[in-house]
Amino acid sequence: MGKWLGNLEPRRSAYHRIGDQVPTRADPSRIMITFVKTTGLFASNTGPRLCTQCGGTALRSKGLFRRRVRHEDWGLRHCFIEVAAHKWLCLSYGHQSRQRLPGILRCQRSSEAFQKAIYQQHLDGINRSRLGRREGLGAVTVERHFRHGLRMH
Repeated sequence: MGKWLGNLEPRRSAYHRIGDQVPTRADPSRIMITFVKTTGLFASNTGPRLCTQCGGTALRSKGLFRRRVRHEDWGLRHCFIEVAAHKWLCLSYGHQSRQRLPGILRCQRSSEAFQKAIYQQHLDGINRSRLGRREGLGAVTVERHFRHGLRMH
C-alpha cells in the first residue's frame, strides 16, 4: 500500500474508527480497518508504466488526482471508495492520461462490484424504482447497470 501525500490524508468516519474490526461479505472473518471514511486508498503502479496511446515508457508524473466511487454496501450503510492515483504525461507522444484503476471502469461513478450487486438484486425481483430509492440512484441508472450486467453474463 502506498503512502498518503500532502492533503490526501484519510478522514475519520462517525461509524468506524481506525483499528475497528468489521466483517465483510467476501470474507466472513474479521478484518482490521486501516483507513476510514469510505475506504481511503492510494493506488500504486505495480507493473511497467506505459503510455496508453503509443506504449512509450518515458512518462512524467503530473501529480495526483482523487476519485470517489460508489462501492458495495456494508449491511445497510452505503460505502464509497476514495482513491488517489497518478496523472501521467507521455514525453514522447505528449499525451496526458490518468492511471487506470482495477475494478473501476472509465467514466463511471460506481465500481464493477456495485454494478454487479445492482444487477443481482434487480434480477432477483426488486423493481427499478424501489432499488433506485433504496440505493439513492435513478431508475434509469438501475436499468443501465442491469443492461451492463446482461452483456457481461
